Order: sequence, then structure tokens, then C-alpha cells
Amino acid sequence: MQEIIDKIIEYLKEKDGVREELIKASREIIRKCRDIVNKIHRRKLKNLDDDFSELRLLVEELRVKCKSFPDMYHSGIVQEALMEYYEAWLLYEYVKTGTLETVTDLPREDYVAFLLGLADVAGEFRRELVQFLLEDDIEKAEKFYTCIEEIYSELSRFSFPDALTPGLRRKVDRIRYILESSQNDILYAKKTRELLKVLDK
Repeated sequence: MQEIIDKIIEYLKEKDGVREELIKASREIIRKCRDIVNKIHRRKLKNLDDDFSELRLLVEELRVKCKSFPDMYHSGIVQEALMEYYEAWLLYEYVKTGTLETVTDLPREDYVAFLLGLADVAGEFRRELVQFLLEDDIEKAEKFYTCIEEIYSELSRFSFPDALTPGLRRKVDRIRYILESSQNDILYAKKTRELLKVLDK
């Protein structure tokens, strides 16, 4: 009995050490993601490719740390880091290319984290949309609206229980609210522009 108990203790000690490393690595990924997102919103795009290369490296290191205990890859802190990563990646790709069609392949174990990140990036697109409206660039704002609309349409296809896609349904409901608010903001901006044209005559 003592021999197997000793083995279990050693196993759990090793796993706990890996858990501590994953917590630290995940927090660093989340911090880096938020830094990249904030830079994009502030239009500080210089060196963004380098920042994202560093972020990709951190994510790959996280994957390696999980190899000895694969179940920990699906733990809350790791999945949160991956969700933030995909949110930042999608925003980065859209700002860089003007489309989300560049995202074509993912590891199967990342599918849910990707979906949750995709749902969350709608909020970041909303921030961009509002900023362009403040700059009186309605056309660019409408492009972000169209993208949010596409995200909502695609995510609405998922009707799986929360055990498979935790929190996704709630996030999709939030996107619907974002769409309604954004549509009202765009209509108001258009009416304001038309009114100003009339007043200028």
C-alpha cells in the first residue's frame, strides 16, 4: 500500500508543479494579448508583428508544458489564455488583412477556445466601430458591423449544451445586443451627417 501511495504523491507533486507553471504562463499570455488589443485600438501598429510573434511563442510553450499532463490543457486558466489568444489573433488578422478568411486551420483541442474567442472579438470590433463613427468614417464602421453580423450568424449555428461549449450561448446573446446597438449608432451617424449637409447649404 505504501508504495502505491508514494507513487501517487510523487505524481501529484509533479502535476502541481506543472500547474503552477501553467498559471504563470497563462497569465503572461493574457497580459500580452490585452497589450496587443490595446495597441490596436490606440492605432499603435508599429512592431505589432513582432509582438504577435512573441505571443505565438508563448502559446507554443504553453502547449509543450501541457504534454506531460494533457488533461491540464483543458483546465480553466489554460482555456482562458487560449480564448484571449484567439480573440487577439482574430482582431490582429482583421486589422492586418481586412478579413477573417485567413483563419482556416486549428488544432481540434482548440476548437472551443477559438469559438469563445471569436464571440469575444465582436466586442473589440464594436469598439473599432464606435471609434470610426466618432471620426465620421461611417463606411469603415459599417465594415466592422458587417463582420460582427457574420460572426453572429455563424455562431448562431451552434446549439450544443454548455458542457460542450461553456458560455457560448450567453456570448452569442451579447453579440445580438451589440448588433442592435451598433445599428442604431450607425443610423444616428448617417442622420447627423445628412442634417449637417442640409445646414451647410
